[in-house]
Amino acid sequence: MVCCNRRCGLLVGAVFGAAVAILGGILMVVDDQIIKGTVVKEAVIEPGTTAYNNWISSAAFVYRQMWLFDVQNPQEVIQNGSKPIVLEKGPYTYRVRYLAKENITAHDNNTVSFLLPNGAIFEPSMSIGSEEDYATVLNLAVAGAYSLVPKPLHLIVENLIKTTNSSLFQRRTVREILWGYPDPILKKILGVFSPYNGTYDGYYTVNTGKDDISKVSTIEKWKGERQVLLSFWKDKYCDTINGTDASSFAPFLDKEKPIYFFSSDICRSVSSTFSESVDLKGIKVYRYVLPPTTFASPTVNPDNHCFCIEKLVTKNCTLAGVLDVSRCREGVKVFISLPHFLHGSEYLRQEVLGLNPSEEHHFTYLDIEPITGFTLSFAKRLQLNMMYGPSKVITVLKKVKDYTIFPIVWLNETATLDDATADRIKAELFSRIELLETMQVTFMGTGAAIFLLCLLSYCCIRKGGRYGDPPQRCYRDDSLYYEFVYHQNDFEAVILRAGVGVAHGDTQGRGSASPLVQTLREVVASIAALPSVQQGLELGHVPPQRAHVFGKLPGLLLLLYCCTARSSAGLKPASRALGCRAVAHAQGLDSCRLSESSATMAWLSTRRRILATVRLKAFSVARQ
Repeated sequence: MVCCNRRCGLLVGAVFGAAVAILGGILMVVDDQIIKGTVVKEAVIEPGTTAYNNWISSAAFVYRQMWLFDVQNPQEVIQNGSKPIVLEKGPYTYRVRYLAKENITAHDNNTVSFLLPNGAIFEPSMSIGSEEDYATVLNLAVAGAYSLVPKPLHLIVENLIKTTNSSLFQRRTVREILWGYPDPILKKILGVFSPYNGTYDGYYTVNTGKDDISKVSTIEKWKGERQVLLSFWKDKYCDTINGTDASSFAPFLDKEKPIYFFSSDICRSVSSTFSESVDLKGIKVYRYVLPPTTFASPTVNPDNHCFCIEKLVTKNCTLAGVLDVSRCREGVKVFISLPHFLHGSEYLRQEVLGLNPSEEHHFTYLDIEPITGFTLSFAKRLQLNMMYGPSKVITVLKKVKDYTIFPIVWLNETATLDDATADRIKAELFSRIELLETMQVTFMGTGAAIFLLCLLSYCCIRKGGRYGDPPQRCYRDDSLYYEFVYHQNDFEAVILRAGVGVAHGDTQGRGSASPLVQTLREVVASIAALPSVQQGLELGHVPPQRAHVFGKLPGLLLLLYCCTARSSAGLKPASRALGCRAVAHAQGLDSCRLSESSATMAWLSTRRRILATVRLKAFSVARQ
């Protein structure tokens, strides 16, 4: 059946809108699965995936900025026991981690092993001076010997210091301090990072994520150690290698949960918590930071109990802000902290003057794209310190009053993706996601709007009138006009049946029509001449070009049909509505704003008058 009225059209529109909205909802579920499947596939560490290409070699340049702590009063410290005053000198910048992983070996258990080569290239344009600049720093050999050699043997250390004309502090070039110099005491190359170039970090064995994407990049072994069997800390909790190497994490990060990574610089795993969302070159990333409790004392963070291995220097493990890594540095007392002892005990800054910790400049963070789990930017900020203390034998330490954790250098290792990489990521991943999300929102929004608009319009029309014709067009609607023209004979038959029925006392109009046809035609003609009927015809705005089709007869039939339609089965309500509006015109009413009750009153009034005329004429014919 063809839908030809407005109510039906609105219902169809509502159904269509609902279907479009449902399609948007279906796309939301399907698109999420498509996106998830694509990301999971590309996040696996195996040849041919996006993760593998980025994993072999970092696409971003990694720079390590270093600041040396230049001692301003070395003689006062030695001769008078004064507190050392330091001045930060730098940065001296090097490009690092520019070499691709080596000895990559895939295993059957969905793991892969590799070596990470070390290398550093000086970047003069990013530095304040050259590697030949001089600085006065702590003598590495003296500080190392003080902690390595038992106190009963300190006389040997004293003799070595005197015979080599060494002291507690030394003045050397930046290159020598960082990368090594021939030390006269130990007769070997010493340097903060010596040896470095040509060395390796690893072996690492990491999970590829092929069987479980939540384990991707997770470190299974380091230097042959099993995951929970590091030998440094003598405790299962502290010896656990937990997490990745921080270059990437499992996709679909939950910012409510901390992430974990292992750092070979500090020989332990640490956690990092969500801080804020950051826009990185048009890409939304999650920023994770080290919590202040990372290097807290066990009295504040009980989880750090097994990292305290020196109770004397740390004042019975109450000193916060430093980590003793001597167990993984061949016994040399090296302490790792945040720059300028950020989040450390005040005592540390009281024993060494000139330090100014800043949360803004000295905190460590990772910027991670949450869908893929790739680290797109980071800043690793650490400080390397050594320790010396009082001695009754070693001359240069006789004036020292207490154990001192002395800063030597702090570093800021950073990397961020370049513009070309950012554009590629946005084009390959996020543009597709945004397109799918736009389609979802468009379908759901448009569908819901169509559904609500059509449904509300349908309800308003249903409430405003029984017949639902558009008020602005009234009964001038062409489709209804052609319906009247098409049914002229049917309307005439109805009138004849009604007239004959009245003549025989039958209100249902079931009598024979043939004896009265001519008489009723005369009745029609006489009624058509009535002024009220002519007014209705004029208000009906019958098009002049259609007058030869319409004529006077349908105009009257319009009124008569309105009066007899309720007793005529099978006739369309829309046609009856048109007739009632014509009657309303004849009564001087505004059919465009005619309510159902008003139309009914006009219908009843005209029906009485017309039927009375029909009865009189019919009885007159019957008597003859």
